[in-house]
Amino acid sequence: MSAEELLHEGESEPTDGEMYEMSGDDAGDGGQPSWSSLTVAALKAALVERGLQTTGRKADLVARLEASQSCMLICHLCMVFAHFYYFYHCQLQFIILLFDVLFG
Repeated sequence: MSAEELLHEGESEPTDGEMYEMSGDDAGDGGQPSWSSLTVAALKAALVERGLQTTGRKADLVARLEASQSCMLICHLCMVFAHFYYFYHCQLQFIILLFDVLFG
């Protein structure tokens, strides 16, 4: 049975509102949802969205999503750093070129 069939077996796929609807103690740091408070079907749907393996116990699914979230954050930060580096590098090259034209 495929992961897609498992998602739809006996339960409809959760909507974004159902997956991330949290209140009080269910919310983690900064109001972000706690993966462990979601149903297995919701966890599997999130894993399918990310192209990750959907097999294993609930704890395995939670660990896989948490690791994926950390990797996505690191990737995003690296991309932001690369954009800033490139932007400032271009500015520096322009300043050097301008300095050479004016005082060279």
